[in-house]
Amino acid sequence: MKAATYIRVSTGEQAGEDRYGLRTQKVEIARLVRQKHYEVVKEYSDTMSGTRSDRPGLQEMLTDAKEHRFEVLIVSKLDRLARSLVVELQAIDELKADGVTVMSVAEPTGGQDPDTERLIHSVSGAVAEWEKHRIEKRMAAARRVKAKEGGYAGGKPQYGYIHLNKRLVVEPDQAEVVRQVFKLREQRWTLRGIAAKLNQEGKRTRRGKEWKSPQILRILRHKPLYRGRYQYTDIVVAKGQHRPIL
Repeated sequence: MKAATYIRVSTGEQAGEDRYGLRTQKVEIARLVRQKHYEVVKEYSDTMSGTRSDRPGLQEMLTDAKEHRFEVLIVSKLDRLARSLVVELQAIDELKADGVTVMSVAEPTGGQDPDTERLIHSVSGAVAEWEKHRIEKRMAAARRVKAKEGGYAGGKPQYGYIHLNKRLVVEPDQAEVVRQVFKLREQRWTLRGIAAKLNQEGKRTRRGKEWKSPQILRILRHKPLYRGRYQYTDIVVAKGQHRPIL
C-alpha cells in the first residue's frame, strides 16, 4: 500500500518547548511503516504553528491526496497534523473524501466505526488545542518573570541590539548609528535631516534600506532602553541585564 508521512514542529517547539522533534517523529513513523510493510512514496513536513491551515507541506500533501498519489497518511501524533480542532477535522475530512486513511502512531483508530473514529479525532484535537494554550500561558509567564529580572523576554530587538543566547547584545555598527542619531538630535537636527545625513554617509537600516523620519523617531523613543532600562509590555525595570549604548 502506498503511504505518505507528515511531520511538523512549530518554531517554539523547535526551540525546546516541545521535545517531540522532527527526528523523534521520523523514528516512530518509520517503525510503523516497517510493521505495516507500507511503501512510502513521499514525505511532507512543516516548521510552523499547527493552528495554521496555510502550511506549505500540509497544502502540498492535500493536493497530492486529491491526485490519489497515496492511500494512507501517517503521522506520529494527531497534533502534528494540527493543533486546532477545526483545522484537524477539516484536513481529515478532505483526506477521507479523497480516499486517504489517516493513521497516527500514538492514537491508533483502526477498526473503529466512522462515528467512533471521528469522536476519537475530535477528542484528540480538543486536547491538542487545550495543550497548546496551556504551553502559551506557561511561556508567557516565564517571559514576564525574566523581564522582571531585567532579562530579554523575547520579541524583535530594538535597533542597536541583536539577541544572542537569549540575551540582548550590542551590535557595534548599529550602536554607533544610535549614538550619532542622539548626538545630532541634541544639536537640534530635524528627523528628516538626521535621516538624510545617515543616507549620505552610506549608512543603512537593519534591512539595508535608506533611513526615513519614522525610523529615526523610533530610535529616539527608545532612549530608556539605550540607557540601560528594560521594558516588556507593562513591566519596566530600572536596570536591565543588557549593556547600555548611551
